[in-house]
Amino acid sequence: MRKKTTLQLEPHQDYYEVGLKNRRYPWYLLLFLLILFIPITEELTFVVVDSQQQKPVKWATLNTSLDKGKNSLDKYSGQTDNDGMVSFQVHRQLLFTRLFNRILNRLRYPSHWILKSQALFACYEGKTRQEAFNQVYDSLITLNLRIDYANIAIHVIDSVSRRPIELAEVSVLSQKGISQAANMMTDGQGAASYHAVHCSDSLLVVAGKTGFSNDTVKLAMDKGYMVGADSAITLQLVRLPEDERCGTTMQASGGEGITIKAVNMLLDSGEFRFWYDAHSVPDEIKVYNGRYPNVDQQADLLFATNGCISGNEKHHLKFKHPSQFISIVIKGCEPGTSWNIEVDCPDF
Repeated sequence: MRKKTTLQLEPHQDYYEVGLKNRRYPWYLLLFLLILFIPITEELTFVVVDSQQQKPVKWATLNTSLDKGKNSLDKYSGQTDNDGMVSFQVHRQLLFTRLFNRILNRLRYPSHWILKSQALFACYEGKTRQEAFNQVYDSLITLNLRIDYANIAIHVIDSVSRRPIELAEVSVLSQKGISQAANMMTDGQGAASYHAVHCSDSLLVVAGKTGFSNDTVKLAMDKGYMVGADSAITLQLVRLPEDERCGTTMQASGGEGITIKAVNMLLDSGEFRFWYDAHSVPDEIKVYNGRYPNVDQQADLLFATNGCISGNEKHHLKFKHPSQFISIVIKGCEPGTSWNIEVDCPDF
């Protein structure tokens, strides 16, 4: 028997809506379902640490492989930064898949994906680390490398006075591009030190300072032994001359040290008057044919005082050089020295 329904019309209403109410799902449920299908990228960050010094290893090479089974193997490679770190985006999956895998992992279901990682630096290879991929989601993985070092003592001196040069810039570079590089300054004794990696590689040690020419020493490293050089090396910097012009008076004062003047004579040969006054504190003065440091200490010598002397003298000297330069080297023998020098231009 059918159920009767009585419809009661309101005043001034000539119809009545009859139907089923639409069923609507809550918006937050739809949002939740949408989020489950968002693709998620898994990122792994590795840090390579020197197991001896417990410091990060920068510029180390890291090789990683992710074995997914069924002949599916993803490989990744990168180089660590200054903090010894490198990151890879190793896998992309839907969020619900990730949550499902986490649940399986908590239930101790075995993972079929294997992550293998190995760090390399110079000629050193770290042990291969292997683990189930499900156990390392978005994590930081530490890889240890045992690296042996050889200590190199570096000394920088003035090539003429043989005195140490402080605050000289020293750089150590690798010729093979292996990650060995350093920039340092010498101390008050002109000394610096560097820990070189034991490896079959050649290192270039370069020293320089403003007012000096650079000097370079090549070291051959072979499994911890220095080939062709000692562990203590000396770099000699040649002081660059100060340019002057003939017909001017040159003077200076100060303590012990070397002053070099390159005088433009305006001609490539001729005779000129040379006058100096060392005052009461003795100095040693030498005059060379040509532009320093490209002079022969014996063949190009035009004049030299008899060691450290005081007082003044005048000499007439002859020169001949295609550079049109002569060089004057003044060595202050004691503190508080001062001197004056005059070089006349040769007759045209």
